[in-house]
Amino acid sequence: MGQVEAKKQLKNQIGVILLLTMFILSGILIITLGAADLVMAGIRMNRLTGYSSLGFFASEAGLEQALWEVRKNNYVLPDVDQDNIFQNIDIGNNSSFIVNYATSSPNVTFTSVGFYGGAKRSVESSFEFGSGGGGGPACAPDCTGKECGDDGCGGSCGSCVTGSCVAGVCVPVTYVCTGVDPENSTICTGDDTGLTEDTAKTLVGSCTDPVKCEYICDSGYDWNGSSCILAEVPSCRKEYNENIGGWDDYNYYYGVRNEEDLYGESSDRCDVWWYWDSNIIYEEHTLCSNFLDPSSIDIGGYRYTRGDEYDYELSGREAAWYFYEICREPL
Repeated sequence: MGQVEAKKQLKNQIGVILLLTMFILSGILIITLGAADLVMAGIRMNRLTGYSSLGFFASEAGLEQALWEVRKNNYVLPDVDQDNIFQNIDIGNNSSFIVNYATSSPNVTFTSVGFYGGAKRSVESSFEFGSGGGGGPACAPDCTGKECGDDGCGGSCGSCVTGSCVAGVCVPVTYVCTGVDPENSTICTGDDTGLTEDTAKTLVGSCTDPVKCEYICDSGYDWNGSSCILAEVPSCRKEYNENIGGWDDYNYYYGVRNEEDLYGESSDRCDVWWYWDSNIIYEEHTLCSNFLDPSSIDIGGYRYTRGDEYDYELSGREAAWYFYEICREPL
């Protein structure tokens, strides 16, 4: 009985060992296969890393092409979103790209996807485009009728050598007379045109050429060297004044006598006296053939002028007397 029982126990133990051995071997196999999978995954990852870089470079190439087409080649963008707006199936190293386009005014967006050996990378660029924003046609420069200024797309239609650009046209610089108009004066004719620089307004006694922006006093005003003052009104005088004395007790402002009959033909003599404020301002006594007989005299800052005859007298001494007004005005 004891031997039989021992044999049964031994047989049972052999089955357990076999089962444990199978478990152990299975575990080793699983671990080995797992490690192998990890190694293969690492190998694939290393390969894809290189592929991914090439795919990234391809996506950047696609984005650069899209931007160049729009900004430099005047590519007209569609009004709606569009896939594969640009593509290249082989850019020279078995890599490729496609560019998708999306619009959301005022922005446009390019998404470039690059491919190489199963790897795929993408880059994106979004920006405002054109005066109407995204979704509209590309900006087309327009310089029609312009010689300067903006072309409507951020470029230039040219610049002005002189002057300034106004609404696409070069306008010459306009120079003006500066300062306040002098009182009671008028600018000299043409002095506010043809200026080559801004020029100060100047009050002068008379206009000079080619000086610009000169002003002269208005009629009825005189220039005193710095301003225009009310001119002295010319005054005229005529009178007899027996209290002062003079020839035949007359004080006259202008008189002439012919003494031919008094002294003989050979003495043919003429005389003249000019009076103002009872003072003689001019007199002349000479042969009538040499008589100057001026019509006006400038003296003491005034001009005295012979006016209208207002009386005539033939004296008892055979002399003819003519009486005239004398008028005075400042020079």
